Amino acid sequence: MKLRFQFFLVFLSAVLLLSLTGCNSDRKRLENFVTLLDKQCPYPVDDFGRCVGVTLVDDTIVYNCQATDSDTKKSLEKLTGQRHNLVKVAELGLLLNQDQKSLDKLLAWGVDVKYDVRDGLSKPIFAFTLRNDSLKNLQQRYANRDEMRLELLTLQTELSNVKLPIRVDAYTLFTHQEITATDLVYTYTVDERQMGLPLSMLKAETASMRGSIAKKWATTPELSKQARLLAKLNRGVVYHYQGNPSGDVFELRFTPRETATKLAGGK
Repeated sequence: MKLRFQFFLVFLSAVLLLSLTGCNSDRKRLENFVTLLDKQCPYPVDDFGRCVGVTLVDDTIVYNCQATDSDTKKSLEKLTGQRHNLVKVAELGLLLNQDQKSLDKLLAWGVDVKYDVRDGLSKPIFAFTLRNDSLKNLQQRYANRDEMRLELLTLQTELSNVKLPIRVDAYTLFTHQEITATDLVYTYTVDERQMGLPLSMLKAETASMRGSIAKKWATTPELSKQARLLAKLNRGVVYHYQGNPSGDVFELRFTPRETATKLAGGK
């Protein structure tokens, strides 16, 4: 269920555009703006890592980032073959997360935005650049913001599936996630022998399980953002558990309204 890197890209895009307000296209102003961004470093990004510096190279604003979590480093390595989708996620996040005035200012400047992600201070994990022309074309390609949101959510889901399966605990394996016309569905396989109980016994724990899941979403920044995105698209969240060897199915569902309130932390 971890989507930290995708949200890391969206977060940096938001920081960039928030900082653009009040600047103009004069080169000196641009240099001063980047210097100001750099002085704010280092700062943490969710629970994933940190941005350690911002530089201006020709007409490219470069965010120098560090992955500080070992599990995330492994996940990033799995995503190296998904460069196209990673770039698209970053582009859509940048276009969606700011007001039109700030976005227009960035596009008018003609600057590119580069993410350079490293393990510690030296070892490159990967880097990619959001081209100004590509951002302009992408903005014109969608009829409305909901189309952009759905595309972003779909890509995030595809990227997360690249990292699966993930062992959740001694008897639960997270195997797949899918965005449908009504929900974001998380699928788990439960080893009933290891658990020592048939899956059907979980039905008695429905209330407590729902409460634990809602608390986790509401108190985890990247999940709260995901919940707000889902709510704007009128999607709920489903946890689908399948028992092994019984084949029994147990589901927990949060409606779009519950996603917008309980899972998003009431924001």
